[in-house]
Order: sequence, then C-alpha cells, then structure tokens
Amino acid sequence: MNIGIDISAMGEPNYTGVGVYVENLIKHLAEIDAENRYYLCYRFSRLKYGLFLNPVQQKNFHLKIIQEPFNFLFQKKLDVFHGPGERLPDFPHPKKVVTIHDLAAVKGGDFMTNEFRNMIKERYHKLITGGVVELIITISESTKKDICDYYEVDPARVQVIHLGVDPVFRRQSEETVQADLRRLGIKQPYILNAGALQERKNIVRIIRAYHSYLQSGGEAGLVLCGKPTYGYERIPQTIAELGLGDRVTIIGHLAKEELVSLYSGAEMLCFPSLYEGFGLPILEAFACGCPVITSNVTSMPEVAGDAAVIVEPTSEEEIAAAMRRLSENDERDFFIKAGLERVRNFTWEKTARATLEIYRSLAG
Repeated sequence: MNIGIDISAMGEPNYTGVGVYVENLIKHLAEIDAENRYYLCYRFSRLKYGLFLNPVQQKNFHLKIIQEPFNFLFQKKLDVFHGPGERLPDFPHPKKVVTIHDLAAVKGGDFMTNEFRNMIKERYHKLITGGVVELIITISESTKKDICDYYEVDPARVQVIHLGVDPVFRRQSEETVQADLRRLGIKQPYILNAGALQERKNIVRIIRAYHSYLQSGGEAGLVLCGKPTYGYERIPQTIAELGLGDRVTIIGHLAKEELVSLYSGAEMLCFPSLYEGFGLPILEAFACGCPVITSNVTSMPEVAGDAAVIVEPTSEEEIAAAMRRLSENDERDFFIKAGLERVRNFTWEKTARATLEIYRSLAG
C-alpha cells in the first residue's frame, strides 16, 4: 500500500497543535509499520520557513515536495492520501481521508479574525460536504458531534481517534525542575496556564479569577506560557489594570523539555478554555503529575474524565474556587493520582494503529 501524508504542519516554526499531531502520528506509524510505503509530503509554500524536517529515518518512508497542479503519475501511485492538517490537495485519484481537529471557526466566538474564519469555513465546507473525502477523522466525540450536527453528515463517515501524549511528558526530577525554573526566572509556587496566548484560551478570565484567588489569601504566582496570537493584547492590559505585574509571568513558546519542567513544578494547570477540539495540555499535565482545572464544555470533560476539577469557563468565581481547592494538599494529591491513572488511556501508538486501520479499510 502506498500512502501519502501531508506533513506541512511540521514545516512551521515552533509548531503546536496540528504539528504535534502530525509529528507523533508519523513517528508511531514508523514504529508499527515497516511494510507499507509512505510519502511524507511538504507543500512547496512551507519551504519559506526553511524547516524541511524528516521526522523518521526508515526505508519505507520518503519525503516529497508537492505543489498544485499535482503530478499525475504520483497521484496514480498512491492508494490513500491523508490530510492530517485539515487540508487536501486537489487531485482525484487516491482515496482521501482528512483530519478535522475542531470547528472553532464555525461555532462562533471571537476566536480569530473574520478573514481567517471565512477562509477556514470555506475550506471545511468543501472538505466535508463537497464529496472530496471518503472518510473524516476527528479527535474527540465532541468534535464529531459538532461536524455531524452542523454539516448534517452521516456519523458513519466520521471516525474518532483520540490523541496521545508524548513520552517526554513525565514527572521530572527536582534537580532538573529547579535548574529550568531558575533559568526561566520562575519562582515557586505558581499556577500554570500552557497553550497559545489567545482569546479562545480564556486567559483574561483566568487572570481575573487569579486576582480573586490572591484577595482570598492565595499565595502562588501565575505563569502564562505559549505563543501570543489572536486577542493577546488584552492579556497584558488586564494584568496592568489589576496591578498584577509583579505576580504574573508571561513566557513564550518553550521546548518540550522545558515545558515538562514547568508542568512538574506547578501547583496546578489552569486550563478553562472556551473551546477545544481535544485539549492536549490536560494530558501533558496529567503525565507530569500536575493537577488540572479545566472546562465543562466541548471536548475537555471527555479528555479529563473524573481526573480534573471541572468548571464553567465563563465563571471567574468557579475558576478562583478551583484554584483555592487545588491549593489544599489532600485535594492536590487526589487529582495527581487520578491524572496519572487517566493518562494511561491515551497513547500515540493507539492513535497510529487506529489511523493505519483506516488506511487499510480505504485501500481495500
């Protein structure tokens, strides 16, 4: 079987989200499949970043640059083509499967520019309703429901395959944690938020809830970690308005190894996002022995199960109360143990095996 996979998401600097998914899917397909031939495709437009990465060194995996219009002979060679980053090339011949990670663009909310929203909505409409794909993969039951309800899609066309957590996320040694925290200029204790610094992640409410937590006697600092994106300007503005400049630390994108130390040293992860297709930071925190606060909406309860403190994300009072709750040692210990148990259900090997089964079913 000849399988094409668009891995262009790995060609972006400091990739997160889809790029992490693609990286781990490819690595674990290589671990479990030495028989089928894979063509790992970069879109020509991604070469501007200068990051032409080869995620695996294995004789049945080959790199290829693709650009429309696509080579007819290459099309005919393929049995299946997978667009794991919510895009597919415009060619007719191989069977096609696409991964849709979330429907944030069509569900509303001030999460992105109108220009970007309209582009994504047009892309999704073509992919989901235009007869372009034989099958849709999505990463949570929540997103599957969104797809089926919004686009009136037959649920049989949408397969849920959960994400995994990279083995690098594990409880780090105290020596390594302290060394990394000193280098990053972070003092314990602290509450952590990890992910993109954007409107959808509910950062402004986290800051306001944190202010309430401090007023009720809380002592931990607040660390916001991630790449600034849409709506970021409201974050430093809110910090200044509440006089929290000496209590809140903003750091940018970190390497995985640094993020492991940040999770390992934190009192808790505060992740009450407004919308997620999955919520990978929840699992990353669990794996590092970090208790979690997360939301009661979209995919987050599905991922967290009973192993996190679940809150209404629009309620600053609930978020602040959860911060106080996880400041108690007995509560923290319970949720640390529950998280470590919960995360065992999610592995990238499972993700890869389920995806390979879809390739096989499409190829016949």
